[in-house]
Formats: sequence, structure tokens, C-alpha cells
Amino acid sequence: NNPVPNAWFGFAFADMVNAWRQVVTTSNGQGCLIEFTVPVSAVENGSVSISRISLAPASTQPMEVSVFHSLDNVNYLKFPTLSDVTTVNTGRVTNLDFETTRVRFVRFRIRMTAPTEQTAESYSYIFGFRNISFYKLGRVQQSEFYSAPLQATAMSKPIDMVSMAVTESIPADCD
Repeated sequence: NNPVPNAWFGFAFADMVNAWRQVVTTSNGQGCLIEFTVPVSAVENGSVSISRISLAPASTQPMEVSVFHSLDNVNYLKFPTLSDVTTVNTGRVTNLDFETTRVRFVRFRIRMTAPTEQTAESYSYIFGFRNISFYKLGRVQQSEFYSAPLQATAMSKPIDMVSMAVTESIPADCD
């Protein structure tokens, strides 16, 4: 990807004060889609493991964001356990959490359905981010639950059996 002149895209990754914004002007108001690819590894032909992408928007309208990863900058896949599209609302940081994945490139596909500005002949869409961050979160591989001892307060006999209802959430592809 060649940088767009005066877009200052690098600020989206390093500068928490300035924002990257790009205005796209079209002749119809039926929505607009942009796409950009970010090399994540600083080492040529290297890869890194990530499990969270944090997006701080700088647009004035909600953006629908899809995120993909690649090791070769040719074949792009959806991140495991991540929704196909995530709505990034203005003024709120959105964290995208997924299973730890090795990546070299991350591709963002962003769509706005309503124009930010409109004139008689054109529609403008303002896309932007204050910051985009990549993280690898540490997760516990195994845990045990211990409850407090149960005591019968209104019973004359001791407790022989206890019933427990459990709700668990296991991410896809986990054993």
C-alpha cells in the first residue's frame, strides 16, 4: 500500500494526540468502503502473535470494521472467534479479542453506510483513527474453582449431596 499524500497514516499507530483521517468523496450516497493493510512485524519475513486489536476511532460516524490476517500478504483469513463485522462507534475504544494468532499483515476493511457530509453533487465520508494497537494477552490455560464450605443452618441432619448448575463459555477450537 502506498501512503495517501497528507494522510499521516503512521500517526494511527504511534501518536495518541493526532488522528489519522481520510476523506473519501463519491458521487452517490449509498455508502463507502475502504481497505488498507498494515505490516505488523518489524522484521522482514517475521511474524508476531497477537490476540487483541484495539481501535480508537476519530470519525464522526460509526464505522463497520472487518479485520483479516495474513502471513504472506496474499492469502487473508478472518481472525478465529472474531465476528465478520464489528461496529466501531465514535468516542469509544473498541477492543477486538480473539484466539492468539501468528500474523505478518493485518488488513482492515471499513465501511460507512451514511455520508458524513453532503452537497448537491457529492457525498463525503470521513474515515479515521486516533490509535490502532496490537496486543498479545496472557491467558490462563487451566483453573480450578473452590467454593466456600456449605453449612446447614436450618437442618437437623448433615448435607449428603449438593446440586450445582454451571454455565461455561468455551471459545471455538478449544479442547
